[in-house]
Amino acid sequence: MSGALGDFVAAAPAVAAPLVGLAALDWRFALAALLAVPLQAYALRWYLRTSQPH
Repeated sequence: MSGALGDFVAAAPAVAAPLVGLAALDWRFALAALLAVPLQAYALRWYLRTSQPH
């Protein structure tokens, strides 16, 4: 695979591994990490919008 989809598929294990590790310690750690995802997505959208050259 190439392009953005390939990059996404390649990064998926790196994203999933810490989540699995947190869940192995305690399910509430994984839940807290998942609850942070919307804030991270909002911050990423803001950054991408404001970092564009004018």
